[in-house]
Amino acid sequence: MYTFDPTWLAKLDEFRAAGVEPYPNGLEVTHTSTELHKKYKGVEDPTQSTEPTGAAATEVAIAGRVMFRNRMGRAMFLRIQDGGEPTVED
Repeated sequence: MYTFDPTWLAKLDEFRAAGVEPYPNGLEVTHTSTELHKKYKGVEDPTQSTEPTGAAATEVAIAGRVMFRNRMGRAMFLRIQDGGEPTVED
């Protein structure tokens, strides 16, 4: 079993106590997959959406683990596990 340097672990604890994430990822998550699923549920035709498009469109950022990837030509579908509620395919 690997043992960690106690000095290194103490420094990590100091960073965390000071409110500093020792291993930042730089990504600010704006939504969960569950929030997006609920927001756009029932929107089958993007032209029927009330959301702005083009330069005025809202950008979203989610973070999680890709569990499934399906490529269909130039389109790709991903199943992402991100800590939101598990969803059932409709």
